[in-house]
Amino acid sequence: MWHPTIHFSKKRGSVATPNSIPYQARLFLEKDGNKVKLCGGTLVELKPGNGSQWVLTAAHCTYYAEYRRNFAPDKVEVILGAHRPNEKESTQHT
Repeated sequence: MWHPTIHFSKKRGSVATPNSIPYQARLFLEKDGNKVKLCGGTLVELKPGNGSQWVLTAAHCTYYAEYRRNFAPDKVEVILGAHRPNEKESTQHT
């Protein structure tokens, strides 16, 4: 099966105001002791007020093409509330 190589780049965007989109998630994978950026996602609350929160992301973001399987959930780290995810911020949640 053919798996395309995808390249991402920003086009004519602008930097968001810090903490203006707290439901935006950033997904990382722990691979060989390193943290590798995967994709983004959105925090979703299934039933308001019951604490059931999930992160919705695209299916290709959780797939290991080289092993032809999905990542183990315990290897994925989700960060919310980070304006600069490479720096620890007081608004950041893991």
